[in-house]
Amino acid sequence: MGCSKCGALVIRDEEIAMIRHGSVWSTRELEFASVNWNDEKWDENKKCRYSDIRCEVCHQLVGMYYHERPQLDNDKSKESKLSYPCGKILYLRQSSGGAIFNKTVLLGEKSMVDSAIDNLASSKFNNSFVFSP
Repeated sequence: MGCSKCGALVIRDEEIAMIRHGSVWSTRELEFASVNWNDEKWDENKKCRYSDIRCEVCHQLVGMYYHERPQLDNDKSKESKLSYPCGKILYLRQSSGGAIFNKTVLLGEKSMVDSAIDNLASSKFNNSFVFSP
């Protein structure tokens, strides 16, 4: 997947641990994204520390790196699949005004991207995905 702003690679397929609800999760260090370790923040909703993940080329915010397991997380189903620390790369977001936009996009040959979209859209997770043309 790549940055939606500049097209630079952000996360490779072998770095992906899980895809869920507009985010791609990785339990590995991301080779093509940068984490600002000196700018640690507190997520008041999840009660845990995190750092921003940014595109290495244009520095657009593309996700968050969670330093520890969130104390409050409504999605208990992912707990067994992820180890912490881990990265959360955003691919789909909705603004407060309701507009849907991408933070990252699928990269590759058109046939491969079309195949990936078809496979994801027909999977049991199809309610979690919205694709832009």
